[in-house]
Amino acid sequence: MFNRRGELLSIAEEFQPALDQMRVVLDATAFKWADCEALERRHGIGRGCLVVLDVVPGPTYADASYTERRRWLEVVLQPHDLTPSTPNAIPLLSLPPQVFPSDWERLQAINQRLGCEFYEGMVAKRADSPYNIQLVSPDQTISAWVKYRWDW
Repeated sequence: MFNRRGELLSIAEEFQPALDQMRVVLDATAFKWADCEALERRHGIGRGCLVVLDVVPGPTYADASYTERRRWLEVVLQPHDLTPSTPNAIPLLSLPPQVFPSDWERLQAINQRLGCEFYEGMVAKRADSPYNIQLVSPDQTISAWVKYRWDW
């Protein structure tokens, strides 16, 4: 497990069961690595779980669109429930639900009900965008992807 700057995460052992499950369900020959949100530090909901945001395909599928990558993941992973109510509501390994701008207020309301920042915003990706492997700078932006964060 690495952060966006390519540094090893010191908390990787806290996700061992989820990592073990990931190795079983994701085809290592098709996917170079998975882009995940590690649920651990901000609150107890889903502690130790990995939410797979996207996958980086191997060279054979390097030009795959986000829609194709999402479809591949949906074959082996289920999206988690949008309304987690207990720490066990999130599977060890899951996909985030697909949300749309109309869901913005609902996600903020879930945060208020839970009393924590479970959803910190939304990431919008063009459906036809390949996975842009960012090796120049972790701060470089990618025009096909936009992250909207909110304060609560």
